[in-house]
Amino acid sequence: EYFSKFGAVESATVKYDKSGRSKGFGFVLFEDPDTPNKVYTQDVHIIQGKRVDTKSAHRRDQALARKVFVGGL
Repeated sequence: EYFSKFGAVESATVKYDKSGRSKGFGFVLFEDPDTPNKVYTQDVHIIQGKRVDTKSAHRRDQALARKVFVGGL
């Protein structure tokens, strides 16, 4: 929901360990490959009162450049 203000979100996932606890990070996949640049230009992102870090998911495949790593969840 938070990241939809930057552009259309195709999917958003939080990663969990085997016990079902959050690993504290996830990924947001945008429909438009230019949208992540809008995310990176904003210095601070606050989700549910927590400051989170965003960075490229570091994929070589241009099609996956739409994916953003979100840490600190």
